[in-house]
Amino acid sequence: MIYEIKRGESNMLYEDEFFDKVFANVYKNTPYSIVKEPNNNWVIYIIVNKDVVYCIERTSTKSSAIKRIENKTIYNEIKTQFYNYFNVLDILQDYMINNIENENK
Repeated sequence: MIYEIKRGESNMLYEDEFFDKVFANVYKNTPYSIVKEPNNNWVIYIIVNKDVVYCIERTSTKSSAIKRIENKTIYNEIKTQFYNYFNVLDILQDYMINNIENENK
């Protein structure tokens, strides 16, 4: 599950240190950051700007995170999910519009 982390809106105790760590671990010249957690897992973030990052996924090793970035696996999975969510949202919107029209008759 992807989730957004916004500076000033998170409930982290050490928010500035968290953002510093994310920015210190940018992978090459990409919007990705690979950060090691205290439990020895690796977390992949996508950096939007200095105040917003998205937590994308966890991996057990840094090399698997790098492989998923370089092979465009993360990009392709997100793209597929985007289309799936878009289609489901479209169906639900049609349902809601038709349901409201039927209620008003």
